[in-house]
Amino acid sequence: FTNTVRINGDAFFHYFNGENLSELYRNSLLIGEDNVINGYIRFSNISVFGNAQTERINGVSVSDIKQYLASSTPTVDDDIIRSTVLTLDHLIDIGLNHSEDMEAQYLYVEVINE
Repeated sequence: FTNTVRINGDAFFHYFNGENLSELYRNSLLIGEDNVINGYIRFSNISVFGNAQTERINGVSVSDIKQYLASSTPTVDDDIIRSTVLTLDHLIDIGLNHSEDMEAQYLYVEVINE
């Protein structure tokens, strides 16, 4: 169809725009439900509100990460501080870019009583 289609009642589709709906559903992350991901998946710019269970982070086992952090040597502390500073610098840069773009995206009106 190339025009609007309105359906009153049930409709059953195996494919939509050339995509297998059953496969899309199987590969979806469902909001408000526990999701299990088998294999590798990469996320960018996400926030996780709640617990995430995994065996590896960036290819490194969680037990190795715990052991590395528990060793608490000056090198580990220095690495953590440097990583934190780099992350904060990146977040600040993103914030500055958003701030600079805001004037083009938002109209700000202020009333001054004289």
